[in-house]
Amino acid sequence: VVAASGNDQAARLAYPAAYAGVVSVGAVDALGVQAIFSNSGSTLQLTAPGVQVQTAGLSGTRTTVSGTSASAPVVSGSIAALMSQNPGLTAIQAADRLASHASDGGAAGADADYGNGSVNLGWAMNASSSAWTDPAVSSQNYNAETGVVSIVVQNRSGSAVGGLSLGVNANGVTTTHALTELAAGASTTVTLPVDTAQLAGGGQIVVRSQLVTPAGLTDQNTANNRRSGVISGAK
Repeated sequence: VVAASGNDQAARLAYPAAYAGVVSVGAVDALGVQAIFSNSGSTLQLTAPGVQVQTAGLSGTRTTVSGTSASAPVVSGSIAALMSQNPGLTAIQAADRLASHASDGGAAGADADYGNGSVNLGWAMNASSSAWTDPAVSSQNYNAETGVVSIVVQNRSGSAVGGLSLGVNANGVTTTHALTELAAGASTTVTLPVDTAQLAGGGQIVVRSQLVTPAGLTDQNTANNRRSGVISGAK
């Protein structure tokens, strides 16, 4: 059973998503960031697109909808696609594969806001293919208490990838970070302190991160090799 987590901005899942054994699904936007309305919870399994999702409307038209009820069908369809590709796969096994091959969100690893991550059907369908390589910048988060930016890099590939480096530019100052080899599915976090004095009086710091892959690597999705964000201070 696949069920929507709910749209109450709550720190608990709605029923039936809260029941044990149910694949609970939250919502993310086009950038993979948790939708503001999406319920969170320690047993959340997955997230999927749920903001301005295009769907069928009346009289043959198209319309857009938002909500975790738009996200849950994405997971249901992905489970069906995996079972179609692998006739011996059960629905539970297909759901488990989606969870273990999901695009990480927020801090590295599973968490209450993103579950195991956002559905990545392409990766799940190519989980055993060494030819499928897709290292990505998963998220970029700022902790106001510590003054540190954390940038998560995930290897969404069928095999290990080495030779990666991450360039981070904060208000024009660039640093480069060599990354250790990442096993398939593994994530690593690069942390960078920012000059919080620049945030005084409502100041801003623009942080841009760019993943650099080794020569000869065929990246399935180069668009997810970069992230940018603005840190704003209190006025």
